[in-house]
Amino acid sequence: MEQRENPPIQLTQKHLRERFWQIWFPIILGAVIIIAVEMVVIFSTGTGDARLTDWSNLSTILLVLLTSFPLFLLIAFTGLMIFLMVKLLKVTPRGTRKLQGFFHLIQLFVKSKSDQIIKPVVIIQSRKTAWQTFWKQIGMIFHRKSA
Repeated sequence: MEQRENPPIQLTQKHLRERFWQIWFPIILGAVIIIAVEMVVIFSTGTGDARLTDWSNLSTILLVLLTSFPLFLLIAFTGLMIFLMVKLLKVTPRGTRKLQGFFHLIQLFVKSKSDQIIKPVVIIQSRKTAWQTFWKQIGMIFHRKSA
């Protein structure tokens, strides 16, 4: 097997700019925003006033929302699966009936072809057995001992 080498990627100035703005900039911006929010929370909790309660409530809400988001996705996915199963069960009886009929036709075809193929063998074996039985009967007649 011949291995092909991939052609070298030419990094043009346009490609480098697009890569920065489409990949690296959103990652850096998201990290800066997260760090800024953490810094605001850290510095505001040091004052010890009523704003601390507000920030703790906000943090609790955000934690609950972030942890429950995958649960909402799971519930939506389960609901979607139930909906699709209901739709599928309306179609399934007709489809399975057609499929069963198709496999029944295949069964009949295979059975008839196998019967046609094996018929000469069965005929030859039955004639052979008949001749063997005939000659055994003839042999018994001639080899009988008189009592």
